[in-house]
Amino acid sequence: MLLSVCRHCQRAIHSHGGKAWTLADGIDLDELASHSRIRFICVTSVDDGMIIARYPIDRDAGADTVEARIDEIIAKHEAREPGSGLEVKLMGGPKR
Repeated sequence: MLLSVCRHCQRAIHSHGGKAWTLADGIDLDELASHSRIRFICVTSVDDGMIIARYPIDRDAGADTVEARIDEIIAKHEAREPGSGLEVKLMGGPKR
């Protein structure tokens, strides 16, 4: 976990991996979702952290099925287009 101070409000902030930052004294929805028992694919706006869509995944779905579904969602939201500002990632579920 990375720690810093927000240049705007001077409050403590933290990040997992340095891509997105949240207030250290607030709720980190990504961290909370990562501990969920339900697996889902999340489409997030990189600029403001807003969740655009969530797609639940069958808990018994294999890696190939999950990867194919991720590719479908990336295509649907045009997340690979330059400047899309979208991130698509697998969240939650049992750790295998």
